[in-house]
Amino acid sequence: MGDIETGYILGKDISTGGEEAISFINEKHHKNIRFVSLDEFNIVGPPDIEELDKYY
Repeated sequence: MGDIETGYILGKDISTGGEEAISFINEKHHKNIRFVSLDEFNIVGPPDIEELDKYY
């Protein structure tokens, strides 16, 4: 799994299969992966003018 110890899976929501995948990775590969809802980030809409100037 590489040198990454902590990671995040981002999405609208998580399925039972996604929860199982996270548990598997955490237990079998001794990592700390967790699900984070996209609602926690300001990345679900189009960029504003400032973001367009800075990143595009």
